[in-house]
Amino acid sequence: LVPTPNDVLLGRGAFINEHIGNRHFRNLALERKALFDAANPVERRAIAIQIIGLTKALIPPGRFLKRAPYALRQPVLLSDGKYQLPPRGLEGPWEEISDAKACAKAIQVMRDLKPKATRSEEMMFEEAEQVAALASVNASMKDSMGGELEQSVAIGNANTPFDSAHDYSELPDQHPSPVADV
Repeated sequence: LVPTPNDVLLGRGAFINEHIGNRHFRNLALERKALFDAANPVERRAIAIQIIGLTKALIPPGRFLKRAPYALRQPVLLSDGKYQLPPRGLEGPWEEISDAKACAKAIQVMRDLKPKATRSEEMMFEEAEQVAALASVNASMKDSMGGELEQSVAIGNANTPFDSAHDYSELPDQHPSPVADV
């Protein structure tokens, strides 16, 4: 069998993970992840069968393929002294697995998927990246300025609005006015 873009390839590695059929299959699974997590075993099987049905309904039909067992052998030394390596990528023999094995694979993928990150989780991650970037910039500034930065902070630099040479205790308290919800 020759794999098509709609086929789901079983195996390991970046090539398998990035195959377009595998990415489509994972997207179908991810769309149903919350439903799967809340389901009982009978409902989970039904969700897996639905994903398999959607994959097989594509044009050309998606199949669940694994590399043929005889193709997974070790390199073989040929009579001319060269080695014949096992096939890689899409080349080599593939075979279709049974619907029962495809269902088990779909359930495994659904179980192993992490749920989609919520918008607030994405924002927290982005903020953490920004804080880490600022810390890195501050560290590099500190390294490039040597002791000058520490000294100006310690004695209060006259160019900064708040320094230790002035008494700010007599300033009126200023609080920003609350913003009305729009």
